[in-house]
Amino acid sequence: MKEVVFQRINEITSWAVENGNQISRRMFYDIIRDRNTDISEAETEEAIYEIEQKGILITETDDEDYYGYGKSDNPSFPADVNIIMRNLSLELIISRLKYDEINLNPDFQRRANLWSVEQKSRLIESLMLKIPIPSFYFDASNDAKWIVIDGLQRLSALKGFIVDKNYKLTGLEYLSELEGASFDTLPRIYSRRIMETQLALYTIEKGTPRKIVFNIFKRLNTGGLVLTSQEIRHALNQGEVISLLKNMASCDEFKKATEYSIKTDRMLDCEYATRFLAFTQMDISEYKSNIDDFLDSAMALGNQMSQGERDDVMKAYKRSLDYCRKVFGEYTFRRVNENYRRGPINKALFETFTMAFAKRSDLELDKLVSNKMDVRNKYFAFLDDVVDYLRAGDKYTVSRRIVMVDDFIRELIDAY
Repeated sequence: MKEVVFQRINEITSWAVENGNQISRRMFYDIIRDRNTDISEAETEEAIYEIEQKGILITETDDEDYYGYGKSDNPSFPADVNIIMRNLSLELIISRLKYDEINLNPDFQRRANLWSVEQKSRLIESLMLKIPIPSFYFDASNDAKWIVIDGLQRLSALKGFIVDKNYKLTGLEYLSELEGASFDTLPRIYSRRIMETQLALYTIEKGTPRKIVFNIFKRLNTGGLVLTSQEIRHALNQGEVISLLKNMASCDEFKKATEYSIKTDRMLDCEYATRFLAFTQMDISEYKSNIDDFLDSAMALGNQMSQGERDDVMKAYKRSLDYCRKVFGEYTFRRVNENYRRGPINKALFETFTMAFAKRSDLELDKLVSNKMDVRNKYFAFLDDVVDYLRAGDKYTVSRRIVMVDDFIRELIDAY
């Protein structure tokens, strides 16, 4: 281990001792890698081990969720970024909208058309008054189908007025004489001004690493409803995997196992499905302490699968969930306190137990079902042993809890 790592361990230890023998994982990573990009993943994991051996707890902000903060083994650099600034007339953008060459995809769950008719009308009025409007950002890696990163509401307003013709101008501030006008009934001077408006566009070109595109999505959603990571993954991985995840998220087995407690409005249910896809179909060695990278790669893999392979994933998902519910009942994927009061669905337990059950035969899992009351009692005790491994997304912790859960299930099956 490098001398610098020893120094950082001592620094972390000193700080933690003065603060109740604990340190947040985010602060841990800030200190361990400060001003040094040469500290490897293995050295970071060793540092975690050394610090835990000193009796120091590395905490999370939310113990029912976890995040991967580790750097990727293949970091991207500014030279990899290929973003072009373009000035295009609105007429060209309208042409793309007419021919469905700009993706205003509702699968993002960003809710196009959130604006009122008055808000949309004020945008149109700005164009007629030659008032500049903010820039647009697109992922243009596929020239045949741009994806909107920032500007969805404005594009929806423009498309609704000019292409779909589904509203008329209302609540104008300066051009009140045009109240009630549609695009087709506007005086030529105004319709021409609209179509000739020069828009400032930033397009992310082909070749820009996916991680950078993902990060740009997260930084540039300024339209009032910030995208979740799963919504961004849906935006960047259009294809058959989207249908697979939707079917997985909406199946009865998932809803029953989670007791209908997982929200659907921001794709949280699809995120759980993606986690199953990732942890059962990808090599865990590909997990580099960044859960977003790992889940994004899983969705890309899902698009590369044959339909038969996707059907097999769906079948395995339903089977695993059904057995988990039969074995653990109301405690499925949940932590339990000393009074047997259940916590919310825990992502780490969901990943590890569905993964472990997916590996087992019906004969093996039927043993667990037949002894479910004894299994549950042992599960409650097991949670005390594994609790410290449910709170983080670094490679060491994720790998360790997978092994612990797999060993737990194997030992139960062997005992019965």
